[in-house]
Amino acid sequence: MKLKILKSRLFLQTIFILILDGLFFGLTNPNKINSIFLIVGFVLFGLSLYLLTRIILDFMLKLGFKMKNRHKIAGFIAVLACLLLALQSIGQLTERDVIIIIPLSALLYIYAAYIRPRTLS
Repeated sequence: MKLKILKSRLFLQTIFILILDGLFFGLTNPNKINSIFLIVGFVLFGLSLYLLTRIILDFMLKLGFKMKNRHKIAGFIAVLACLLLALQSIGQLTERDVIIIIPLSALLYIYAAYIRPRTLS
């Protein structure tokens, strides 16, 4: 019996990104590289988290959960995690920041998820 998930495009993309993560983070020293490579690391982290979140949400959908906007949910989780990681990496993340950022991002998600574009007629 062949599993459909092993052949899915999302799963193959995730495996590819995780291999890139392993190579990039395994072969670089963050104390000795140029700052542009730190940005590449943040992008790889965000992309990995986005793809892994999409896999989890797709699995939850197959379990019977009903949800819309899975792509937006995964994107918001990835952006939020990247923001918190960036603040932490420069030493500016405090508990107060987390208490403020998480509810504001939840409100932003609710606002962005339920806006319907208007068409001019």
